[in-house]
Amino acid sequence: MEGAALSNASLQGTYFFVLQEIDPSVFFGFYFTTAQGTLTFDQNGNVAVKGQINRGGTVESLSATGTYNLASSGAVHVSLPDIPLSVDGDVSFDLNSLIASNVASGVLYSQEILLATKQLPLPISTAFLNGKYFLAERTVTASGGIPSQFENATGTISFDGQGNCAVALSSNRNGSLTPVNATGTYLMASDGGVLLNLPGRSTPVKLGFTPDGNMGVGATVQSQSSATHDLFAVTRANNSGLGNAALNGSYQVLVSTFSFSGSEGFSIAGGQADYTGDGKVSYQLLQNSMGVAGTGNGSSTVSVNADGTLQFSGVPNTPGSF
Repeated sequence: MEGAALSNASLQGTYFFVLQEIDPSVFFGFYFTTAQGTLTFDQNGNVAVKGQINRGGTVESLSATGTYNLASSGAVHVSLPDIPLSVDGDVSFDLNSLIASNVASGVLYSQEILLATKQLPLPISTAFLNGKYFLAERTVTASGGIPSQFENATGTISFDGQGNCAVALSSNRNGSLTPVNATGTYLMASDGGVLLNLPGRSTPVKLGFTPDGNMGVGATVQSQSSATHDLFAVTRANNSGLGNAALNGSYQVLVSTFSFSGSEGFSIAGGQADYTGDGKVSYQLLQNSMGVAGTGNGSSTVSVNADGTLQFSGVPNTPGSF
């Protein structure tokens, strides 16, 4: 989260973005929308979007305009009526990334997530990515609004700086947990994106990284994979060895979950997490649990391991640990 005083003039240039929207329908099940491309901010409250969008299995080009408002605190609102999209969130302290959702909108039967990273200066080479990153992804495979497969996976991905990568993931596919240890490849696209070829996927995931290489977001939005609605986030591993002391300050948090056992549906929570550098964290979250509004305010603990991995004991009103 940004600490210095900001304004619309602070947000400028082009960002790579990914968008995932889930709208339930009484008659047709769920309607999934996934998009990726670029957002260009003009410093005056206007934003232009270009890219590809998958609306319920139909992939088409996206070109639209909208507005944004960046408050002095770093809170940001983005509105793109042509999608339609209206989300609130925060920019990072260095303005290299943006995270937002519609959890504060009061629209309970639609869930929208927008992630964006400042576009890389060109040209770039495969050497830009080198070392270990943490990866989290969610993939819904759906046809005609009916999901046929849910998958989420977390773990590590290591890049060798030469176009090769290795993943060590734990995958949950329709409730079945399996380890995934395999190799893949990556290419640098002409627009500064990264095309990631992962085992078990017929088309590459396109990622956009921040200029410092610390964070990347991505999705698969292509006509040959129109049944796929996914969302990827990767962050560089912190090898400082500082443990809990390395996590200190305020962060924007976004938690998105789905359930397909008993009551099928999607939930989302977003807001601020304040870490104190001693393994303690307090949350001020707004939540939308399958159409029911709520809050997630309270304290918990987090453990930062020597390799940079995190273990959250829990998020208020969100089942499980992370």
